[in-house]
Amino acid sequence: MRLTELGTLAEHNPRARRLLARLREAPWCHSAAPARVGEVLLVSVQDGAPPRDELWVLRPAGDGTPLSDTSSRELTALRDVAARDVPLLLCPRELWRRREWSATLLYSPPEAGGRTDHLDGRSYGLAMVLAHASLLVGVAAPPDVIGCAAVDPDGTLGRVDGLARKLQVVADIAVEVHRVFVASEQAAEARHHLSRIAGGDGVEVVPCGTAREALAIAFPAGVLDVGADTAGDLFRLALDGAPKLLGWQAVVRAAEAVLRGADVEQRRQASIALAIAARHTGASSLLELPVDIAPLPRPLRLRLAAHALQSASDGYLEHLPDRMELARGLLASPGERHEEDLALLGALGRAHASLGQWDDARDALTDALDGWHQLHREEGSSYALSEYLRVLGIQRDSASLRAVAPRYVDRLLLDPRARDDSVAFVRYNQARAWLLCGEPARALGLLTDRLVTSVLVDGMRMREPLLWTARALAALGETEGAEGVHALLEELRPGCEEDARVRTMARLARALRRGEDHRPHLVALVDEARDRESWAQFRRIAGLVPPADASATVAQRLLDEARD
Repeated sequence: MRLTELGTLAEHNPRARRLLARLREAPWCHSAAPARVGEVLLVSVQDGAPPRDELWVLRPAGDGTPLSDTSSRELTALRDVAARDVPLLLCPRELWRRREWSATLLYSPPEAGGRTDHLDGRSYGLAMVLAHASLLVGVAAPPDVIGCAAVDPDGTLGRVDGLARKLQVVADIAVEVHRVFVASEQAAEARHHLSRIAGGDGVEVVPCGTAREALAIAFPAGVLDVGADTAGDLFRLALDGAPKLLGWQAVVRAAEAVLRGADVEQRRQASIALAIAARHTGASSLLELPVDIAPLPRPLRLRLAAHALQSASDGYLEHLPDRMELARGLLASPGERHEEDLALLGALGRAHASLGQWDDARDALTDALDGWHQLHREEGSSYALSEYLRVLGIQRDSASLRAVAPRYVDRLLLDPRARDDSVAFVRYNQARAWLLCGEPARALGLLTDRLVTSVLVDGMRMREPLLWTARALAALGETEGAEGVHALLEELRPGCEEDARVRTMARLARALRRGEDHRPHLVALVDEARDRESWAQFRRIAGLVPPADASATVAQRLLDEARD
């Protein structure tokens, strides 16, 4: 039933008048009341006699019907998907906020009786992502949109049950909704159901393969405005990190938007945030330090120096000596060091490694690791530990690699404060080191660790662990398994970041294993690295090439030619 029909009925029907009043109070059902930031529609269906098919608005407030524990956990997890896939991250402070969520009932069938105690179900996934995205861009979701799709951790949209009943509620009750976002695989089914529903011809089915596609349609970058606090929030986010930010492209785009129209101080903050965020995406970007950092509080000076070191280590090696000297001058004596000193010491170790100064790198990194232990802050050691493991792998030092587990890795794993992503990165770097040291079975066990697969591969859409998995399988003689992983990588959807590069890397690895001509794949990788100025990414790619293989020399020569 459309709103006009309900209005006619309400003239003589008290129940219809109450429903009309309730609907008109809801921002989704009357154009005179715009939607509020963070609010989105969702439809729930429950079997029973009679069935209960209801329309709700999900709100960032705790005064309505609660979500089940399972749905609450999914809502929290899907904030990471929204932060990664939103077009512009204009309100990053939302990443630090703790919000209570609940749903307000807009419509329930009168014959159902009783009330819904809580909402539960994966079909709310896209609605949850839209709600988070609204808060992260500071713009209300379009009132004519409703999401009916599940969302996987990697952002892929999936099927929902009860779609026909959900669409019936949309056509009958959600009178201002004209677009229904569904998973691509369910688009034909949705159109079929709407063709059989009275009033369904006024609802458009919008098929989307990923959350990113849906968010780009719901929140096009052209309608998003940079707020007064955006530059400062991006600066803080880049320096401090986020509780769990799985992707940085939205930060890059937001910083670029700030730079297009801001005052001098905002541009300074945005340019620093842009350089740091770009490095997190794999694109090299030299962070230029402010002319005078002395007025900044010492912890901020140390963080800036660490980021400046890391950005130079990513491919601007000519800048490293000066920045390393600055870092050494900022470091406190061993007994006076705190967390920022140790983070800077870890960056200094990586800088030494970038210059091939392996002994100095190991000394700096072990000093950092011992410092984290002395402060009883093992959860902060993951960066230095990952770099230390990388160095041990490059040096093929299996004896030290065996010793590092009880001394450092186990301490991190036993620390309840350690974040899942930190542990996953350590496990991944540990696996690469074991593989380079000639122990593929150990490596494969780590590469198939739950955190590596769920956090890095699924959550962060990192595909490189799969390349190393294929390499470990091939080393163990499991050729069919390696072929299967490479086939999977070559079938990745283009919408995922880095997929084109990873596909080429899979082809390179496959050609090397088969003894085929692999030079075209190396050329393609170097061209991509040159286009993105992503020299650090290329060094990681080169790590996939066996050191004894002549292609390693070819790869380095091509890289030198590209840079010249």
